[in-house]
Amino acid sequence: MTVKLTDAALRMLQREYRTIPEKPIRIKYHNVSCAACQRVLELVLDKADADDEVFTTEEGYTFCCARFISQQADTFTIDAAGGIPIITPRNRISL
Repeated sequence: MTVKLTDAALRMLQREYRTIPEKPIRIKYHNVSCAACQRVLELVLDKADADDEVFTTEEGYTFCCARFISQQADTFTIDAAGGIPIITPRNRISL
């Protein structure tokens, strides 16, 4: 699994964390309250568990996620063009 950061996402991470955080940034599901919406992915600071996938970007940011998420997508692209992080898996994730 690979995590790619767009220029906007890199600026957002640099602004939000100022330095590379001690904890990894977790990619996790967030259940939205809208019945018509599907679950979306979000970023949160968290520690990696023993059964997580952990990976580091070229820019030095460490990300982690549950193995079942990493097994369902080859690449996650993180963008923040509107100031809000948007995580797009290259392959559709279905549960």
